[in-house]
Amino acid sequence: MKQTTFGILLGALLAGIGQAASVHLTIWSYLTPPEVNVVQEYANRWAQAHGATVSVELQPGSNFNEFLTAAPTGKGPDIIFGLPHNNVGPFYAAGLVEPLPAGFIDPSDYSKDALNACSFNGTLYSVPLAEETYALFYNKKLVPTPPKTWDQLVAIAKALDQKYGAYHGFMYDITNFYYTYAIIHGMGGYVFKIGPHGYEANQIGLGNAGAIRAYTFIQDLVTKDHLMPSDVNYNIAMARFDAGQLGMTITGPWGISSVQQAHIDFGIAPLPSPSAPFSGYQVAFVSRFSHNQQMAFSLLHYLVVHTPLALLKAGHRIPAEIGFQKTLQVTQNPLVEPFVKQFATAQAMPNIPAMNAVWTPEGNILSELIQGKVTPEQAAQIVVKQIEVGIATQH
Repeated sequence: MKQTTFGILLGALLAGIGQAASVHLTIWSYLTPPEVNVVQEYANRWAQAHGATVSVELQPGSNFNEFLTAAPTGKGPDIIFGLPHNNVGPFYAAGLVEPLPAGFIDPSDYSKDALNACSFNGTLYSVPLAEETYALFYNKKLVPTPPKTWDQLVAIAKALDQKYGAYHGFMYDITNFYYTYAIIHGMGGYVFKIGPHGYEANQIGLGNAGAIRAYTFIQDLVTKDHLMPSDVNYNIAMARFDAGQLGMTITGPWGISSVQQAHIDFGIAPLPSPSAPFSGYQVAFVSRFSHNQQMAFSLLHYLVVHTPLALLKAGHRIPAEIGFQKTLQVTQNPLVEPFVKQFATAQAMPNIPAMNAVWTPEGNILSELIQGKVTPEQAAQIVVKQIEVGIATQH
């Protein structure tokens, strides 16, 4: 990360006023324990240089809403470091997030997608730390060359099923909208239309012709091609892959460790075409209720500059900053570089509160779809109506 105007000015200011002597800052992080240890290590370095103390506290993996109640009471952290970007919407709506100071980052260091994921109404409220998406994992013993298209994937999977028995070809968490959106979006569906001022929650594209085409393909994978059972989930798919009994699955960097521990000779490739998966960003921001915002921004800036490659090593976190993505640690890493390629077709999960009304209806309708309880056309109508109702109840 290049030294920004903010970093230069703040460094000079803190050196001049020496205000940090009695400051203690708290960071909440939703990263993994090894990554939190990395953040604490670098936070300690900053603290030593500024005469301050910092505690980095690991938070439960999905208990994101605790910040909503803790921050206004003064019991929340000064900094959130490592949180999926789509969870920031409710915090922004509640007025809990302090906008980034001018010059805090150089926008040219990040993709437009990353900046959109961290912005509300054109203002940056968080910093993109790491970028993540998912891709195709394949067992090289069973699938020497990964498929380029979905038709090729189906053909390979059918051949493996015929040779080794049912459910040896392809299986993934099909009713999880996060993963299946890659197919829906790739075939022309979308969550919300993106207008000149951001996402338009009243323009839902999960019932259009492209979405129906995708629902048909998704249903066929189970009811026609019989590639996976209707009760498949992430744990079932990964267990079979880790056992060497599955040719292909879909997961992200978070799936690497278990496959390595299983000693599977595997590869990672971009998803078959057409695909357009969700991308997500681990982000960081300063609480509006921090009593030491100036120091908190100084610490945050230091961490943004110094931790990306250490987090890549500790947790396979792919740096969001373009410069770090061009380093040898990324470009020559076969477990990382395919995800960088996948980013080219990925789109950030909508960060507006209305997105919370999407997950459950889509998950439910996908489950009914692969059980043959609804047609693709019915699924399209039902899910849009349910999302609209869900959004209406938020107001």
